[in-house]
Amino acid sequence: MDESIKASLSEYLAHVERLESIAESIDIAPVSPIEFLDLEERIPRERAPRARISLPLHMDIPGMEATVEVEACNVSSGGMFLPLWPPLPIGTRFDVELATNDINSRVQATVEVVRHQAGSPPLGMGVRFVEIPPAAEALVERLLADQEAFGNFRLEALIGRGGMAEVYRAEVLAGEHAGQMVAIKRLLPEFVGSELHADLFVSEADVSRQLNHRNIVRVLEIGVVKDTYYIAMQYIRGVTLGEFLRRLKRTQRAMPPNIACVIAQVVAEALDYAHRACGVGGTCLGLVHRDINPANVLLSQDGEIYLSDFGVAHVGALAPACEGQVLAGKAPYLAPEQLSGDPVSPESDVFALGAVLFEMLTGEIAFEAETVSEIYKKVRAARVVSPSQIRSEVPVELDEITLKALRRRRSRDASTFFDLLNSRFSRGSETRYETAGAMASDLISAAARLGAKREQTRQYIRAIVNE
Repeated sequence: MDESIKASLSEYLAHVERLESIAESIDIAPVSPIEFLDLEERIPRERAPRARISLPLHMDIPGMEATVEVEACNVSSGGMFLPLWPPLPIGTRFDVELATNDINSRVQATVEVVRHQAGSPPLGMGVRFVEIPPAAEALVERLLADQEAFGNFRLEALIGRGGMAEVYRAEVLAGEHAGQMVAIKRLLPEFVGSELHADLFVSEADVSRQLNHRNIVRVLEIGVVKDTYYIAMQYIRGVTLGEFLRRLKRTQRAMPPNIACVIAQVVAEALDYAHRACGVGGTCLGLVHRDINPANVLLSQDGEIYLSDFGVAHVGALAPACEGQVLAGKAPYLAPEQLSGDPVSPESDVFALGAVLFEMLTGEIAFEAETVSEIYKKVRAARVVSPSQIRSEVPVELDEITLKALRRRRSRDASTFFDLLNSRFSRGSETRYETAGAMASDLISAAARLGAKREQTRQYIRAIVNE
């Protein structure tokens, strides 16, 4: 390689590192989305609409390019502020990819640099949107989440979007809870007026409202605004476990096994409570979450752990006629019986939690492939290596718990006396944990042997979340 190209490449990589460092470390004082071009009127950081952005950086060497991911702030329908310095020249146009923080939705857009902002802090540049594909306009409006009034709430930022509903951070406008922050989950516009989706949404709210556990996100209110159903929930300031793991990976860190053990234990205990929960009159709800994955485990700024989103839960006591027509859950965390159409059970959630534990211990997804059909094939086989084969510091106790949670067969799949005997004495036919409580019990024992403490875990979570 020519020495001049080597020097240019070295300088370029150093520039990328500087940009990444700025993006991760700078404390930006955000500005009003209305006044973002003037960069004058300040509003509190937590009130600024935000979105993650992938920014391609190019240089004049064939085949050489890189992408820096940053968190844009002051996002409005007109533009946003990017925390990058030195900025690109005013008038420069480039393509960006915007995404919600949970990376559920992505949108391509073209922007133009219109303003530089020097000083310390903030540093960076204001950009305006030049072109957004017409098909994505509606999604962009929700993605950018301009503040809007919604009943007794002001929606401040979109924080999540699923197949049926979207979730906003919102402020209560009046009443005894005025000024408090909540999470508002509401049906997507395309489902407003659908009796089927309204029934499913209300069923989730009714079930979730009956759950009262310190590690399950609380439902505060259920209502309708302009024919749109919503659920007001406890707002957790923090990140999802998925975001937490991505943050560790970006900085080339791995979660300590004892921390993974405690997080899995807390989730298992919350699941066990939900599985055994009873409704009014003492009737068991027969609840199965069906969507345990890193996006539905929340880690707060205070170091607490919460299980969220019972939106696709199976409720045995209700047994809706439409259930079974739609495959619920994220592909890499589905249990084999969900793919085969067999009835779900608490063991289905145990399998998903086993996949989450595997990911925390190894930094890798247990069942990963290029296509969904290939993922399904791996899930059906339920063959995974011991986490310690990927990461040697994982203790044998956590190897055993993870592999037992990820066994293909459930106890109910052993239908005869001989099947049960075989499951006891034949390694290939061993069954999964029958309950989340049984898994939690083994995790508690492992935590004791590893010296894992809840307070130590809180401190670790707080440190990473608040970086």
